[in-house]
Amino acid sequence: MSLCSFHVEDGDSINKLISSCPILESLILRDIWIEDGYEVCVNIESHELKHLEIINNNLLVWSHYNMAKIINLSAPNMTSFICKDYMLQEYCLENVSSLVTADVEIVREDEYEALEYHDLEISEEEKEILYPKRMMEFTKAFHNVKELTISSPGLLQILAGSPDLIEGRSP
Repeated sequence: MSLCSFHVEDGDSINKLISSCPILESLILRDIWIEDGYEVCVNIESHELKHLEIINNNLLVWSHYNMAKIINLSAPNMTSFICKDYMLQEYCLENVSSLVTADVEIVREDEYEALEYHDLEISEEEKEILYPKRMMEFTKAFHNVKELTISSPGLLQILAGSPDLIEGRSP
């Protein structure tokens, strides 16, 4: 199933649609905008899901919360995951132990001047902590992956400036 470039008024619609497809093996969510997405939690739970793509690259709306504030992912048989999103999007990756390939690009919102923050209550200091934290959550969840691509701009510099996040973790 591929859902691309559409708008819904509430997050429950997405959750109901995904949960009503229990044998879905491939899911692509591209440029989905949920009204008031900063209050929404999207749940992707599937034992059959093998491939998932979540791509938000639409700068015309408040892209930092295109789909939801929190995306919960539990897909124990997923082998391929592509995620190109913004750092304010919180991903809770609970069971992705079968991943073979992962391609992640998490972008800081301040890299795009077009994004507006009037609806966000997050300071610059919080952003400096949040970005490496989000990236460490991804890398921790991908401990079994065989092919990992991380193309997030400035990641190494940011992690180097946050030694408390990487202390005690194996590379």
